Amino acid sequence: KAGLGDAEAVSRMAYDIIPGVYPHIGSEVIQNYIATNQSPEIIRSRMEAGQVYLLVRSGCKNLGYVAYYIEGDVLHLDKLYLYPQSRGAGAGSLVLRTMIEKACSKGCSSVLLDVHGRNQRARRFYERHGFVYDREIPNGTDVPDWTMRLDLRPHLRSGGLLPSATRQTCR
Repeated sequence: KAGLGDAEAVSRMAYDIIPGVYPHIGSEVIQNYIATNQSPEIIRSRMEAGQVYLLVRSGCKNLGYVAYYIEGDVLHLDKLYLYPQSRGAGAGSLVLRTMIEKACSKGCSSVLLDVHGRNQRARRFYERHGFVYDREIPNGTDVPDWTMRLDLRPHLRSGGLLPSATRQTCR
């Protein structure tokens, strides 16, 4: 778990990772997004408000970071960013499974996240893990974000497995 003292490191990761995730969005828009949403001050204030940041590591090497919060019975996966060299090797799936386990352990009925409408790689990744399109939300660009949802209720009631890609049990 990242603490207040890690806000600088998380912000540096955002500046390193996020531009490569959104090559279809102009660099000025991306830099503005990072400055207004991923600065150390913003990250610290979100932590103080209860949002949890996790550093994704392999040994001592940072692979990326995750941010989430729980509101009612919904886990909101606010950020999941990995360095390019960490993508495609299972780190993202492991992180996502960990977040789904967290949601299950807290009795959440669903996991929600937002994905830029043009980020097809991320959309396919989440779809493989059982997430479905929920709605569009404006984001100030010509293409809205997609809210995607993983409904955990059937799995919580039955004690059965989540979608096969996640291979987790909620009890």
